Amino acid sequence: MVLGIISALVCWIPLCNYWALVPAIVGLILGLVDIKQKQSKQLAHGMGIAGVSLNIVALAVIGIWTIYIGTETHKIKNSTNEFNKVFNESQEQFKKDLKKSQEELQRELQKSLNK
Repeated sequence: MVLGIISALVCWIPLCNYWALVPAIVGLILGLVDIKQKQSKQLAHGMGIAGVSLNIVALAVIGIWTIYIGTETHKIKNSTNEFNKVFNESQEQFKKDLKKSQEELQRELQKSLNK
């Protein structure tokens, strides 16, 4: 049950929840073994059930965080690629506009010098 409590507390912290994965798995196995042993001896096994429950919740939260972080990372990567594309296009357009302006200024300068 102690491993379940530790796992259940740490699993809510993004990116730190991976540290809770090992205790959650070990706690789940130990909780199941405890339940099995106490059932065969017909003893109360409430602590084992609580430990198994906490470890299952911790594993579920770790899975949910992993999926969430994965999808958000993918979104950020796509946003970055889109930003780079738009930035490069605007940079090219700026260069074209600048070149046009320089050419116009040179023509105007030539006209004024020819007068």
